Amino acid sequence: MSLTTISEISNELCISTRTLRYYEQIGLIHSSKKDDYAYRAYDEDTVTRLRQILVLRKLRIPLKQIDVILQSENTAEMIDLFEQNLAEVDDEISTLSTIREIISSFVTRLNKSIHQDIKLNLLDDTDLLEAADALTVASKHPRFSMSFDIAHNDIEMIEVFAFYQKAFGANKIAEFTPPGSDKDNLHIIMKIHDIDVLLHPVHPGDERIQPGGLWAYDNDDDLRKTIDTLSQEAREITMHTWPHWPICAIVTDRYGIEWVLHN
Repeated sequence: MSLTTISEISNELCISTRTLRYYEQIGLIHSSKKDDYAYRAYDEDTVTRLRQILVLRKLRIPLKQIDVILQSENTAEMIDLFEQNLAEVDDEISTLSTIREIISSFVTRLNKSIHQDIKLNLLDDTDLLEAADALTVASKHPRFSMSFDIAHNDIEMIEVFAFYQKAFGANKIAEFTPPGSDKDNLHIIMKIHDIDVLLHPVHPGDERIQPGGLWAYDNDDDLRKTIDTLSQEAREITMHTWPHWPICAIVTDRYGIEWVLHN
């Protein structure tokens, strides 16, 4: 059986080894071990599967749906998933088409004003403003819920929330202490980019591995601001330029949470 090492497949497909490990962590691919290799390696079937994953990612199919698509033997289920994505693309095309028409109208009218030597205030055009205001552009942000074991006491919990509020602009939805619990058991529910995140304390002797987070940004400024904030006292920071995203960073923050950030 022919095996390809993790570094070889990383170079061949222009994908970071961290991403390969992440795909393996969530069960999308599986690695093998060869007697004379100390590192991960992949057989031909896994390399083929990885190529399929990368194609689907370029089509902007979410990872959770990719997992279903690659494992499902139910054609109807696969059709339904693709139709969901197709509907989202159609909505975006419609929105972008309207945006193009409005901007094109601005350019046309401004060109006329130059030749007629008149001042034109486009923002006084009620019809165009109403058309632009009615536009809805689908958010890039994934929507799911996560739970982090992150702090040892109430003071640390408040500190954690303040940190993520600065980094992500998190909003506090609720805070509570479960009935019958001892002190230092504060729980905080916060919302980041429409995603509900539960922060709750780590119990002594239960130091579990922290889950990671994947966040998408519409502009570089917000992305860099988040990277800069998370990088304060970070345990590890790696920056990448991937085919999928112009900027990507993997930051393991001071609390041990690994955040994958991209635009």
